[in-house]
Amino acid sequence: MQAKAGAVIPATVSRPFRGVLIEKTPVTVYHRAVMKALVLESNGSLLFKNVPDPEPDKPDSILVRILAVGVCGSDVPRAFAHGAYHYPIILGHEFSGEVVESPKGSAFTRGAPVVVFPLLPCHHCLPCGTGDYAQCTDYDYFGSRRDGGFAELVWVPEENLFSIPDGTT
Repeated sequence: MQAKAGAVIPATVSRPFRGVLIEKTPVTVYHRAVMKALVLESNGSLLFKNVPDPEPDKPDSILVRILAVGVCGSDVPRAFAHGAYHYPIILGHEFSGEVVESPKGSAFTRGAPVVVFPLLPCHHCLPCGTGDYAQCTDYDYFGSRRDGGFAELVWVPEENLFSIPDGTT
């Protein structure tokens, strides 16, 4: 079968991702209105449930389907001891996945494997002005102050994404 350039041909494609074989099937519409997530409802109360699909908060945001997420040592006390900044919240700040949707002109295309840098600096304070984002005085953070990677999908600003090189497992 001959296809025009740029045409989407339904097919199953397999590729390794961090040592795991991922089966991908192209889809034309991904938004389902709900997704599964592990939600911290209150201190010590985690619930795996349906939640609304996330909404982008910036025009340059990229929709990422989570394929791998780590449980960090800070997640345990946040969930079971000291508490979170607010409830409910979806934890998970160490995560990677693949691009589902990106704005026109983005450096990231559908299916691109990415890792997410979880710190979201304000870009307005003095430390941000000098490029010292880790010292930002008004930062946001995936999985701590905003919903994170213990879910199927998350919108991420393009500046917080890094490509995973081909052949990385």
